Amino acid sequence: MRRWLVALGVWTLFVWATRIDNVLAQDDLTSAGRAARLALALSFTVGGVALLAVAWRTRDRVLLRGEALLVDVVCWWTIAVWVVRVVQISLGDHEAAFIAVHAVLGIVSIALAALTLRSTTMPLRHGTTGNRRAEDDVTI
Repeated sequence: MRRWLVALGVWTLFVWATRIDNVLAQDDLTSAGRAARLALALSFTVGGVALLAVAWRTRDRVLLRGEALLVDVVCWWTIAVWVVRVVQISLGDHEAAFIAVHAVLGIVSIALAALTLRSTTMPLRHGTTGNRRAEDDVTI
């Protein structure tokens, strides 16, 4: 269960810390453009750190409601942003290699976010623990 929190947290930090470095090195950006790109990257960096903190704090217990909400927000933010970014990059004026790299980054990020949601917060919402399905808890 926690392995997906850690995997998404580490992956997110890797991807978006690299983005921060790229933004800071890009000389052709306006101040507003740089600020917007840094804000997006920082939102993910904070989210990645938060996921790792939740994974550490909950290593011996289930998620609390606030922790589950935080995980939900970070995962859905990841999914939403990457869906938009992959479409924008694919339709933009970029080389095929650039599009391919960003498509892979997006697919891995979305997959990790979905797996994290499935393993951490969905069992809480459906009243199950571990890997049991919600239907297993229903008695007829």
